[in-house]
Amino acid sequence: MMRRLVVLLVMALACVQLAWAQDPVEKRIALVIGNSQYQSDRIPDLANPVNDAEDVARALRGFGFEVTLHLDMDRAGMAAAMETFGEDAHAADVALFYYAGHGMQVELRNYLSPVDAVYTSHEDVINNSVPLDALTTSTSDIEGALLIFIDACQENPTGGADGLARIPVSRNQFVALAALPDNLAADGAGRNSPFSGAFLANAGVPGRNISDVMLAVRQDVIAATGSQVPWDNSSLTREIVLVPGEQSALTPETQMWRLASSLNDPSLVRTYLDRFPDGVHVAEADQLLAALSVGLPVRDAVDVRSLEVEDNLWQLASTSRWRPLLESYLERYPNGNHAEEARELVDILADPTDASQSAAFDCERLTTHPNDATPAFGGVPSGRLQANAAEAIASCREAHEDFPDLHKYTAMLGRALVLGNRPEEGLELFRQAADAGNVRALTTLGALYETGGAGLQQDSARAIGYYEQAAAAGAADAAVNLARMLMSQASPDVDRAIQLLTTASEAGSRQAAFNLGVLAVNGIGLPVEDAQLYFALASDRGYAEGHFNAALFFETDRFGQRDPARAAEYLLRAIAADSGKALTALEGGDVLFGSDTIGLVQERLQNLRLFAGRIDGQLGPQTFRALQAYRSGGLGAVASLD
Repeated sequence: MMRRLVVLLVMALACVQLAWAQDPVEKRIALVIGNSQYQSDRIPDLANPVNDAEDVARALRGFGFEVTLHLDMDRAGMAAAMETFGEDAHAADVALFYYAGHGMQVELRNYLSPVDAVYTSHEDVINNSVPLDALTTSTSDIEGALLIFIDACQENPTGGADGLARIPVSRNQFVALAALPDNLAADGAGRNSPFSGAFLANAGVPGRNISDVMLAVRQDVIAATGSQVPWDNSSLTREIVLVPGEQSALTPETQMWRLASSLNDPSLVRTYLDRFPDGVHVAEADQLLAALSVGLPVRDAVDVRSLEVEDNLWQLASTSRWRPLLESYLERYPNGNHAEEARELVDILADPTDASQSAAFDCERLTTHPNDATPAFGGVPSGRLQANAAEAIASCREAHEDFPDLHKYTAMLGRALVLGNRPEEGLELFRQAADAGNVRALTTLGALYETGGAGLQQDSARAIGYYEQAAAAGAADAAVNLARMLMSQASPDVDRAIQLLTTASEAGSRQAAFNLGVLAVNGIGLPVEDAQLYFALASDRGYAEGHFNAALFFETDRFGQRDPARAAEYLLRAIAADSGKALTALEGGDVLFGSDTIGLVQERLQNLRLFAGRIDGQLGPQTFRALQAYRSGGLGAVASLD
């Protein structure tokens, strides 16, 4: 039987040696336009497009693009810039167009709004805007790849259909919209829109192809807004990776801990604790800080040059866009390769320790649900929110009043009130947000009716109804909860449960992939050999439970072909990322791995200079010490602090 698993969803960043430099024969160009200040009273100004454009342009330059950036462009300027870009795209290997601003559709044709547009009729939209299909048509015969990203607040002031229409693509073209066709996109309450913020956090992950970038962007935007779902359409004939390299299956938390502890850096360890106060390495981080503060012996710090720690730290800092981590980078590398860009980001990004931050910022910092965690805001467990309920309620109430149409703040205020022991008011807000289609509110109401929480009477039918709505809108955790409920019925609906989990997994859910593995290993509706596939998929997406299960299932040939190399890789992932369960199981003899698998583990540890013994495939004391050092990075044996 499946069990409920709660996941802290953060972007799967990579802590690997970066390869920012591109193949010298590959030509990459980009045109980035951000329009915020509109001259017509009928077209509202937008807070974020200029910020979005500047930030995206900065990131693309770091990815090796030759970038042309324009802000607040009139029609003539936009048309000329897009025409020139279309011509230049024919000589490029990758051409990328990014637009942030207003956009709309008329008779299924999409138009981008210059700042001098005046709209009183559909004809005005046609005559005073720049048609997007002028770009897609002029590049229909390119040999390279054309990538188009449209982050448009898509309101139509002339009374026509809101949102943008579906965009057909020609060969070698890829188009992404910030919201589903015919739907509105949010400008957001922070520096960046939800879509641009998600793009900035995910596009720079080494080794991630453009399709996987959009999967991650889609998940982050749904988490950040509760309702907005990005859309894309592709006819690419080759894989496009914006930043080359190898993806890491370790979460940003694990990567950050390993980096901080490997350097024996108190500042970075404290930054880890601030960013992940509920992380699985908190006890080890506290222990390391105590050891360093009193001069107790710890393992020597890693050779910075051999691991290219600067690039690893920069990659984590730049994709998380978390100011304290950028400051840690500058503290360690004031003249580093990325120092100039780091200073630019520090100057523009919010300081989470600044008491003068906006109410919306504080609301998200204090109240974000763990399953809605994004690079900008980590998830807040119930216990921590309860301890800060008064502050969270005050911040979220102000944010709700400031942004009444952003229903994520309605749902966040509801969560703060329910956990702050004011359930009646909180439930009413959840219902308001649910009526507006907010998936967090729908999922929470489903959970409350399922369990009888917040004073509600248990009602399975209502719980299923809420989960159904949330799952249909893209909420992966609602799909998992609904699948579990369907499986626990007197007559389990296996087919429907698998359909729900498969859809959620295809949308990028680690939790859904893991639960498909659980079904497979139990022979429930899926071939048992699929267990390897799904546990590996969950692990590759950074799901800690998936690491150890994948290791076990590749260790044996009972569920498919045995693969010691993959078993060794997944085992090391588990030791690095879980709460210590994998290492404890090995030490206690609860699980057994073949000598060939352990030998490969010893080779890896030896390459990292953690193991100096003989590679014999045996789990002796020296191997266990090396595994403990691998798990805890730079933390050595400080038993006196236990």
